[in-house]
Amino acid sequence: MLFTIVIPTKNSEATIKYALGSILTQKVPKELKFELIIVDGYSKDRTLDIIANYVQRLRKIFRENFVRYVVL
Repeated sequence: MLFTIVIPTKNSEATIKYALGSILTQKVPKELKFELIIVDGYSKDRTLDIIANYVQRLRKIFRENFVRYVVL
């Protein structure tokens, strides 16, 4: 089973860490795969840097469950 998480964002450096941090705290069953799609509206702040940092952490924690991420 594939679970998709979609997060729209723009200039969200103050709040995006809370959204991504909440994903880090989840207990993901081994049989559940998930993908993360982030739609960014041309942020001018550090939003994309923060996202990149969290994606690295998500990959380390969830390994085989974390299928892919896309930033649009």
